[in-house]
Amino acid sequence: MAERLYDLTDYNNVYYLAVDFSKNHPDIEINAVVFFERDARNGRSIKPLDEAMGPWPCECPKRILDHLSPSLIVDALDWRARCKQFHEEQKVAQSESRRRRPTLR
Repeated sequence: MAERLYDLTDYNNVYYLAVDFSKNHPDIEINAVVFFERDARNGRSIKPLDEAMGPWPCECPKRILDHLSPSLIVDALDWRARCKQFHEEQKVAQSESRRRRPTLR
């Protein structure tokens, strides 16, 4: 059970949480949990994934990533790197889009 929720947000029906698990797991402090909605045969379902499971959604906001404790878990580190790569790609796309805008005279 989580001790404290630091932050949470949603992006494209995916919910990103920074959660403190240290009360029940002293080796884990602030960790990311990802919930995503998916369509199932009988309606919608929500699937929770810990960052150590290497979830495929990787649009976690920087402010959530900034809350997380250091990790030695390879899948968590890979997920965090993919999230950071997503933000870098977004930054490049935004700067390219600004350069392409026509100037009004």
